[in-house]
Amino acid sequence: MNGLIRTFETNRARLTDNNFKLARDLAEMGQKPKRVIITCSDSRIPDELFKDSFIGENFVIRNAGNSLDNYALESLEYAVYDLNVREICIIGHTHCGAIKAYASNASDEFPAIFQAIHKNIRQAPDIEDLEMANVIGLARRLREIFKDVDNLEINAYIYNINEVSLVKLDWEIKKDIVVNKRI
Repeated sequence: MNGLIRTFETNRARLTDNNFKLARDLAEMGQKPKRVIITCSDSRIPDELFKDSFIGENFVIRNAGNSLDNYALESLEYAVYDLNVREICIIGHTHCGAIKAYASNASDEFPAIFQAIHKNIRQAPDIEDLEMANVIGLARRLREIFKDVDNLEINAYIYNINEVSLVKLDWEIKKDIVVNKRI
């Protein structure tokens, strides 16, 4: 049996009747996620740690360096404008290979993923740690992109791979950059 199929069947066997009812309800009613999670595609980031239920809770966007290119931005806009999600969680992490690759690239010509990371880091010149700057810069960019959306909460986190811990970052007021928090 295929490895993915075997894993799926093992996990499916753990589901309760409530999980199956929720799956049927979501199939009929459509998705109504609570939050968007933007995180890295790194396999060391277990998305199971960020949800309370089996399905339907999170709209997840994953790519290298938790960057936001035009395609990922369109997915995010769909979640905010069409699905009416009002919480965005950006989760960066320690030991990020995409950030390390970005930092070692001396060229002015960035591949698409590096361009997105570069945009984020430029928004956080007050942050020395590149992994944090990437997350905080993206939060600042999103606040500007979605400035017309009422009651949108944007949270920034760093997941520490070594400690399996999550730290919420204070990104809204740094040096000369002031962003009004919407509650």
